[in-house]
Order: sequence, then C-alpha cells, then structure tokens
Amino acid sequence: MTMQVVRSPKLVPYGLFLLAFTYYSLLSAKGFTWLFSGGDSGDWLTASTWWIVPQSMGSPLYILLGHFLNLFPGDLAVKMTVLLSCLPAAVTVALVYLIVKRLTERVDIGVASALIVLGATVLLTQATILEEYALTAMFITLAYWLYLREKKMLTGVVLGLGTAVHIIVLPLTLLWLVVERKRWRQWTKPMGVYVGICIGFYSLILVLMATKATPLIAGYLSWNSVSAYFFGDAGATVGNGSIMDFPLRIGIALGITVVSLGLAVIPLTRAFGRFQSRQVWVLLVLVLFPLWFYTTNLCPSTWVFLSLAIPSCSTLSGIGLARMSTKSTKSLKAIATCAVTLILLNAAFMNAHILAKSDPQAMEVLEEFRALPQDSAVVTYYGSYAFALFYTMADGREDIAPLMFADYGSRGDYLEWLEEEYALSSCVSLKWMGKEHTLYGENTLRLIDCALKQGRDVYLVGEAQFYESIDSEMWEELETRYSIVGDSWIKELTEDGRSKE
Repeated sequence: MTMQVVRSPKLVPYGLFLLAFTYYSLLSAKGFTWLFSGGDSGDWLTASTWWIVPQSMGSPLYILLGHFLNLFPGDLAVKMTVLLSCLPAAVTVALVYLIVKRLTERVDIGVASALIVLGATVLLTQATILEEYALTAMFITLAYWLYLREKKMLTGVVLGLGTAVHIIVLPLTLLWLVVERKRWRQWTKPMGVYVGICIGFYSLILVLMATKATPLIAGYLSWNSVSAYFFGDAGATVGNGSIMDFPLRIGIALGITVVSLGLAVIPLTRAFGRFQSRQVWVLLVLVLFPLWFYTTNLCPSTWVFLSLAIPSCSTLSGIGLARMSTKSTKSLKAIATCAVTLILLNAAFMNAHILAKSDPQAMEVLEEFRALPQDSAVVTYYGSYAFALFYTMADGREDIAPLMFADYGSRGDYLEWLEEEYALSSCVSLKWMGKEHTLYGENTLRLIDCALKQGRDVYLVGEAQFYESIDSEMWEELETRYSIVGDSWIKELTEDGRSKE
C-alpha cells in the first residue's frame, strides 16, 4: 500500500488542543454534580480537602493534584473539573493526532482521528465532570505515543503515573508487556522505574493509615486494614458479573461504541490485516481490556471505563482509513463529517453545564447537609450520599457524625474514631477471666440509640431499597424501632412514638 506523505504543519496539534480544551471547558459542569455516574466526586473532593484515604485502590496522584489545586482560591470542584478532566482530555485529542499522523504519515487522517476522539460521547461524559478517567486516558495515550517513539524509559514513567491515578492501568501495563514479551530485556529497567513510581505513590495510602487519618473508608495501618482496603471491594465486583447479564452488557457496550464513534466504526474494523504489528496488538489490548472489565463487572456504572478505550479506537480507525486505499478520500470526508456532527450533537444534548443546572440534585444534597442542625448524626450507606456527606464534613461541618449502615464487626478503627470524636459508642463491655474486654457492636442501631440519647438530631439518608439490600433484617428492625419522618431523600429518625414537632 502506497502512503501519501504530507509534512505536518507544526501548529496543527496545538490548534486541536485549544479547540478541544475550549469545547470541553464550555460544556463542563460548573460545580458539584453526580452527572454521568460522577457519584465518586464527593470522595475526591473530600480526599483533596482532608488528608484521608479515598475509596478502594486509592488514586493517590489524583488526590495529590487535588490538594495542590486546593492551595489556590476558587471552587475546588470547578478547578478539578477543568484542570484534571477538561485539560487532560484536550491533551489526549492532540496526542491521537500525533499518533495517527506518525502511523499513517497522513495529516488529514490524523486530524480526522482527533475529531473522532473529540466527538466521542463516552469520553465527553468523563471530560466534563470531576472524575479521574480523562486524566487516566491521557496518561495511557501519552505512554503509547512515547512507545511508538521507542522511548521505553519515559513510557514506563508515564504508565507509572497513570497507575497512580487509577489502578486499572496496572493490568493494562501487564498485558502490554505480554505483547512485548520478545523484547522483555529492553523493558527491564523501564519496568523497574514503573514499579518504583507505583510503590512511591501508593505508599501515601499506607502513610495516611499510619498517621491516623480519619478512617471513613479505610482503617488505621494494620494487615487487616491493608488487605481489606486493597483486595476487598474490587475482588467482589471485578469479573463477577452474571453470565445472564453478559449479552446485555455486550449490547450496551457496542451501543456506546457506535454512538461514540459513529461511522468511524467502519474503518476501525479495517485496521486488522493478515499480519499485525505489535503496535496494533497493544492498541487492541487497550480496547479489549476495558470492554472485558465492563461486561464482566457486577457494577453497571463501570461503563465509564469504556472511555479509556476511545483514544485507541480512534487510532485504529485512523489506521483503517489509511488501509482503505482508493476509497480513502471519500471515506475520510464521510468520517470527518460524522465526527463534526457528533461534536455538534454532543454540544446540544450532552452539555454537562446545562444538564447539571436542570438537575442539580448533587448540589441540593450538599446544601441540605450544610444546613443540618449543629451536632447532627446522619445514617447512610457508602455511595454518592456518603461521599457528599464526607465532603460536607471536610468543608467545615465536622460536627456532623456519619453513621454508616453496615456490619462493623471488622471496622473497629472507625468505631473507635466515632467514640473519640463524637462520644458515640456501640461497645459492649464484658468481664472475662477477671479482665474487662470491649467488644464493638455488630450494627448501626446501637449508634443511633446512643446519638438519640445524647440529644442529637438523627437523619436517614438515601433509598430504602439500598438499606434493605445491605441488611434486610437490620433495616426491618430500624423501621420497627424508630419513627421515620419525611418523604424526601433525607428523613429524620426519632424514637418510636416520640416524633418531634
């Protein structure tokens, strides 16, 4: 196949970056939002305000960057959205251009591939809210760009930084090395640097545990805390999806891909010839692993991981365009036109700024928490509401006591902290062999009783079906023991028959 060689104008990648950054910034949410499965944003804001251990697997580099941004004036949610989502997504668009231009030696195909990324709906959703996926996608794409240029040491460094943002880069890196197995000696030093970077950043989690950071997510430093934190939740969801749900998940994944890429799915299928280079195999790994992760995961919101595959899909589409030979010009115009159409449609219908204003649930929850009476106690479960509550506490309402609806049998550190900070106890003291022994309670009900006896206002937050799915017996007892006053997402709990005016 004869390639058309065109010298690249040096300003093209910069122009694409500015276009993308302006586009994403204009469409981005301008505050705290749960839009596009962004319920974890409260956790990132909390961890970027307080020094606490964030949700399982950590994302230490992400919260370090959040802490840095918090040193400057302005709304932290807006700063993190624009600088840690919009900005890296725009860099990714420019990188895809550079990658495709290098692989195909075609400026026009490089520009078309960059427009495909910019028009990809699933990436847009993560580029315009406060989340870690756009930054992760940038590091993966940058690593591939360095890999093409045979800069293995820098590739290892960038993959390490990506892993410090999201742990999913670790299995991607291992699969990448499988493709490179015939050159493994050349990767020994880069992977040594990679491991060092990962250990360096993730040691922050251990340091926070050791320094007695508020144990909202993880306990203090111990083997039980470390093993539960790093291997607990992830092991319960990854690869454990129902076989009955698999066809539906595949259908949804294909639907998201088609909606995101449009006509670019056609040349994507043409990227694979009889013989494949290792560069194409790496791209295939970067596409298939996020697909596997979503289709086999128990959690339905893991569709967001498909955003990590978009830059590689767009690169493969560019390779396919270059292989379509005589039909390349017509196909290129059709693909570029479709990409521009998707960009315009997304601006009209997937505008996070407008959508967040029309459905400001997250901000309303935050304001409701901020307005709670002094020394309130809030019962909730881990998820969006809990993370919003933690951020409210980190933002100045440390008087609010969080009572997590769960079995606390293995959460002694959290219970000790509640007792130390709020004098709330679910302890039972027993004498055995002449010594006093303290046993921490197995449920939340004792904590609620303790809070009510202290004269605290106690609130129940969230949906009943989630409480019931966590522990149906405890939920049934809670409904029997207390009066639940209110009909919104937040209700007041009072002792049965003694509702407050």
